[in-house]
Amino acid sequence: MSEPLELEALYAQAHAALKAKDLARARDLLRQIVVADETYRDASRLLANVIAAQRRRWYNDPRLWGAVGVVILIALGIVLASVLPVLLPAPTPTMVAIAPTATATRAPTTTATATATALPTLTATPTRVPGVTPTPAATAVPLVWKRVSLGQEFPRDSISALVAHPQDPEIFYVSMPNAGIFKTIDGGNSWQPAHKGGAETNLNGLAFDPQDPRTLSGATVNGLYKTTDDGESWQAVVGQGIEARALTEGVSWLVYALDPQTGQHLFFSNTPDKLYETNDGGRTWKQVRTTLCPAIVNIAAHPSQPQTLFGFGIEDGECKGGLYKSADAGKTWTALMPLAIRAGARIAVDRAGKYLYFLSNNELYASSDGGTMWRTIRRQPSVWQMHPENGAVVYVLDANGTLVKTTDGGETWKTLGKPPGALFNIIQITAHNWLWLGGTGLYVSTDDGVTWSERGNGLGATRLELQIASAPVPTFYAGDLTCNGTQNKPLYRSTDAGRAWQLLTDRGCGLAFDAAKNALYRLSRTASNARLLRSQDAGKTWSQGDRIFTATDVLIPDYSVAVNPSTGAIFTYVGQVPFVFTSPDSGVSWQDTNVAEHPLYARFYFGTDQGQTVYLLGRGSYRSGDGGKTWTKCAALDVGKPTYSKLAIDPRNVQRLVAGTLGRGVVTSADGCQTWQPSNTGLGNLFPRSVVRDPQNPERVFVGTDGGAFVSFDGGKSWNQINEGLLGALVIYSIAVDPKDTSVYASTPYGIFKLEQR
Repeated sequence: MSEPLELEALYAQAHAALKAKDLARARDLLRQIVVADETYRDASRLLANVIAAQRRRWYNDPRLWGAVGVVILIALGIVLASVLPVLLPAPTPTMVAIAPTATATRAPTTTATATATALPTLTATPTRVPGVTPTPAATAVPLVWKRVSLGQEFPRDSISALVAHPQDPEIFYVSMPNAGIFKTIDGGNSWQPAHKGGAETNLNGLAFDPQDPRTLSGATVNGLYKTTDDGESWQAVVGQGIEARALTEGVSWLVYALDPQTGQHLFFSNTPDKLYETNDGGRTWKQVRTTLCPAIVNIAAHPSQPQTLFGFGIEDGECKGGLYKSADAGKTWTALMPLAIRAGARIAVDRAGKYLYFLSNNELYASSDGGTMWRTIRRQPSVWQMHPENGAVVYVLDANGTLVKTTDGGETWKTLGKPPGALFNIIQITAHNWLWLGGTGLYVSTDDGVTWSERGNGLGATRLELQIASAPVPTFYAGDLTCNGTQNKPLYRSTDAGRAWQLLTDRGCGLAFDAAKNALYRLSRTASNARLLRSQDAGKTWSQGDRIFTATDVLIPDYSVAVNPSTGAIFTYVGQVPFVFTSPDSGVSWQDTNVAEHPLYARFYFGTDQGQTVYLLGRGSYRSGDGGKTWTKCAALDVGKPTYSKLAIDPRNVQRLVAGTLGRGVVTSADGCQTWQPSNTGLGNLFPRSVVRDPQNPERVFVGTDGGAFVSFDGGKSWNQINEGLLGALVIYSIAVDPKDTSVYASTPYGIFKLEQR
């Protein structure tokens, strides 16, 4: 279906169907094109127009109501003309002096021609992120992105929230923690990115304004975001009166609740001891709570009593965990149920405030009397959802993948079967009692779980980092290259410059390659130790070495592997003391180093001075000047979890650095990380995911953000947007520069792109 001739034939047939006004056939043909390539000509726009035309009813046609309005005005004019002379008294003649008449200069009359007005030409609108002012050079950057791969081989990102339009049953939005926000206007048959203006992708849910369905809002730890134009653009609205906090990945202190009666009334917090309230949609905020206990990490507003809140308090020092209630909009809290609750628990309240549910410690609790009495109604559910119209109805997906339902608040249960797919995060019930299951895929059932249809076409791929090895042959690698827990992360490879991808291995995590030895390395992690995986046949087979370290009684939050390109020494990082292990002989023997403190979630970066300068950056930063034997602490710097490469070293001077941070944007250093200076001219407050330098032109630095791609031509002093050609998918996972020919590539939720001259 991806062959150009086949798409051309479908496109011609679709136009013929449109000419014949056969909208159903045109819709089917255009969908086939969009599935194969959603950027083919104007197929996506035509499909959207066809869907909108099919949804339009005769009584909603503006031409009809325009004609009706004209008829009414004419009729009203006739009535008034006949009635007013009777009702109004005749005017009394008045004697007035008549002045000499001045000759009026008549303005030339504009004659309307019969020529039809030309249709406006459709041109791509340059993407502009609120708060980001491109430098003057940005408008003259002669660069454009061209997609080289749809990325259909890569797994989809997980769905964290799904909301349905309150008036149009075919419009939905989903948020994805990495890929951002997507929208459908045809009931999930096709999706388009709707993240323009968002500075960070990981939203804490999505909610429609009850009074204005064009308005949605969602929260991140970096602030509250809102759209007022049906998802066309998003703006940060956390404003005056609220304490700013640096963006932090994986933080649990995030409280966000929308008043079910008005979208102007919201609550927000990203610290455990402060809660803010706004009554004007986020323009101004007042702090309603300053006490540390209880440590509230999630809240839900009562549907009919917006001053009544329910919240979770977790065990935190002197603070007791449990379910709490506030009757004064969060100022004071009363314990309803003491319980050791983990962060991330969720509560649901029905419209009458009678039924309440919450999940904690693998048990689903329920109350049918407003929260006075509680009982366990289900053990080990993985996902659950209360029906929005009937609090007695709850759907639960058990840990074994079986979907069950109760219609009496948990007294009895009915088994609905096992839906397709796996790893679901959400259940949602929308209009007509449609059931939606979202996770690494999206499915809908219109018959209460009997049959299911997949509706994930067009949703974005999960996060991917690109790495390019130019020797012995040009090879591209992509995957989630982080290492945490004991997870295996699939690794993909392309040998044709990113056009086609194959699964290389699903064993281990991370990636490092030694070009001189033609070797690839990954890490294999178990609950008690880590071992090095090595391949010398381009990833076809892997051998496992002796264990590098043991962790029998210490939880290791994160670890990584890298190869010093100058010396061939292998470096591994462990989130404990000792924290750096090095091997000079391909993993046969290991040495470790130790310091009093160590960073978290760190990654290695190597200088060009025979491999002597090594940086280790994460939540904390270190530098070594002797190839990793000893380490000194850098000036305070937090790049967060280095899901992607976030440090660019100048090959001409290893003291000159450009780094992406959490909360501070891009920073630079001219003294080898002893000091850092912000450098965000033209970039604004966007979240930098990836920072990379052109090795042959070190003054050219690229940054990928959650709001687009940027380039600097002056070593990171100023930045210029380069979003043309990204097809609206402004989330940039990573940017990589081919060391051989300096071609620039980017991984996005919409595939792999290459930067070219305009």
